[in-house]
Amino acid sequence: ILGGSRTPPPHNPAPPPRSSSLWLQAHDDPMAGLRSFPGCMGEGRLGEGQWGGGRGGLGSDPSPPPIIPPLTLPDPPAGVGALGGPGGAPALGVAAGGALYVYRNLRPFYKFRVPPRDPHPLERDLWVQAAQVTGGGGTHGC
Repeated sequence: ILGGSRTPPPHNPAPPPRSSSLWLQAHDDPMAGLRSFPGCMGEGRLGEGQWGGGRGGLGSDPSPPPIIPPLTLPDPPAGVGALGGPGGAPALGVAAGGALYVYRNLRPFYKFRVPPRDPHPLERDLWVQAAQVTGGGGTHGC
């Protein structure tokens, strides 16, 4: 090229690697039999350089028993998240019912019971409206 400057081609970063997480593959596979809502699943850094998943079960599973026994919860889970425990130790937090359960090394570590209190008046009104729309028989949770 005479008299001109050559500009380098635009930098195209490599696409992120496809997740090799078996949890995500099972979640997307209808034949895997994973019975959970996306809101009841979480993924986070649970070990040295590894990402792991967790899920809260929604009932008994007729499949063969796993190597690690399932974590049973008294109520259906509302959410799951990866937490940092004391000293930065990885932990799994599960919100179920009126409690937050914390697991370390797949063993119960801590349970925090949320103190009961009356819902906010606006929330109570929304529950009443939802019950009227769906034909529900009351204000569940109020």
